Amino acid sequence: MTDTLKVIYAYFSHLPSPDPWRIVTPAPPREGNTVHYARASVFVKSFSGLAACLVTILLASCQPGQVNSNGYHCGDASSGHCYAIAEFIDRGAISPTDATCTRDMSSNLFGFKTAIGVTSGQTSGDQFFNNEMWFQGDFSNGWIEAGYNSDRYLGFQYFWAQRDNDSGLYVNHWLTTVPQADISTYTTVSIFNAGPDRTTSNAFTITIQGTATNLTDSTTNTLWSNGLFGTVNLGMELAGSGGASANTVWFYQNKWMDAAGHWRTLTANSDTKIDQPPYGGWIQTPCDNARSSEPSGGAFMTECCLPPAFALEKRARPPSARLPNGLLSGQEPRGAPGITPTLAGATPAFSTAQLQRFAESRPLPRLSELIPKGNATTVDCKQTAKALGELLPHSLATFPDSMPVCYVEFKARFAVSAPPRKTDKARPTFQYTRAFEVFDAHTGNLLMNGAR
Repeated sequence: MTDTLKVIYAYFSHLPSPDPWRIVTPAPPREGNTVHYARASVFVKSFSGLAACLVTILLASCQPGQVNSNGYHCGDASSGHCYAIAEFIDRGAISPTDATCTRDMSSNLFGFKTAIGVTSGQTSGDQFFNNEMWFQGDFSNGWIEAGYNSDRYLGFQYFWAQRDNDSGLYVNHWLTTVPQADISTYTTVSIFNAGPDRTTSNAFTITIQGTATNLTDSTTNTLWSNGLFGTVNLGMELAGSGGASANTVWFYQNKWMDAAGHWRTLTANSDTKIDQPPYGGWIQTPCDNARSSEPSGGAFMTECCLPPAFALEKRARPPSARLPNGLLSGQEPRGAPGITPTLAGATPAFSTAQLQRFAESRPLPRLSELIPKGNATTVDCKQTAKALGELLPHSLATFPDSMPVCYVEFKARFAVSAPPRKTDKARPTFQYTRAFEVFDAHTGNLLMNGAR
C-alpha cells in the first residue's frame, strides 16, 4: 500500500461513528447485485475502488445526478424496472433499546414512515423515476405505495398508488406538483393501518408531509393473510432506456408501527437490491445508527444514473436537513397537469371531443400497453366523485361527493408489475382489459389513472 493510501485509510477508518454525513462513498465494487457504500477501510481490500475514489476526490470532477450516456435497460411504463431499494420483512424490526441489533421475531410491521429528501436536480428521461415506499402484506397480491414521481408527461408529482388485493383494481393517485418550497428539504411519507385492531383491520392511511405539503388520504385493502403482516421496500424506481438523472437523496428517520399503534425507530438491518442504475445503499445501517446519541433509523441513499464516486460532507448533507414544519393545510387544486380548460365558466371546462383527443395522444402513466390502447371507448363528463366511486371503490373517498369529474376508458390489454422484492426471481405481472383516467372537470387536471 502506498503512503498516500495509508494516510487515506487511517483518516477514514477513524472517522467518528456513527455519523452518516461524513462517510465516504467511493465508486463501489460489484458484489452480485448489491452495492455496498461504506467507509474507506472496506475499499482498501479493493484497490480499484479506492483508487477511483482517490482520483475523483483529487480532481473533483464527478458531479451527482448525471445522465448515463450509454443508457440503461429498465423496461417500459410498468414492467422491467430497475431499483435501488432496502427491504424489511414483516418480522424483526426490533426494539430501539436492543443494542445488539438482533431480530425480534415476535414483532410485526403495521405501518412505516420515512423522511425522503426531495431532490434539487432531476430529469425524468424517456419514462420516469421515483423515490418512494412500498407497503404490502407478506404473500399478498395487494399493496400501497407513496412518494414522489418524475414523469416526462406529468412532471414532478407527489403520488400514491395501490392494487386492491380482492378486486385487483389498480389506481395511481396524482396528488399535486411538488412545491418549490419542498425542494432540497425532507418530505415525510407514511403508510399505516388505521384500525382499532391492526391485526384484523383493512383500513389504511397515507400521509405526505413537507414544508409546503400536508396531504392525507385513506383507503381499504385486505393486505393481511394467514397471520402475516406488513413488508416494506423503500428507495428508487427507474423506468425506461435513457435520459434520467437524479441527485443524491437520503431516506432517514425510518420508523415502524407496532400493533399498538406506536411509532418505533428502526434498528434492524435490511436486505438490499441495487440494479446499477439506479445506485444506492446504506451509508449508515439502522443497527449502527441505533448506537448513536440520536438514533434516526439509519441513512439510505439513492442516486441516478452514473455510479456515485464520492459523498464528502458538502455533497452528502442535503441543503436542509430539517424535517417538515409549518405545514400548510393542503394544496388545491389536486392532480397532475392535464388538459387545458378552453370553456370559461362551463362544466366541463373543455369539450368531450377535446378530452378524447388529449387522452388518446399520450401514454397512460405507469401502465404497460401489451396491446396499444387505440381510441377511447368511453368519455363521460357527467360523473361525480360519489357516482364514480361505485365503479372505482376506495378511490375517490377523499373528494367531495358532488365534485364533477370526467371518466375516460380504453379497452385493450394492459399490465402492472408487483412491487420489487429482493427474494423474488420473477415478480408477478397482473394483466387487465380496461384502463382508465379520471380528470377534474373544472381544472382539467389528471386526478388518477389505473386499470380494472
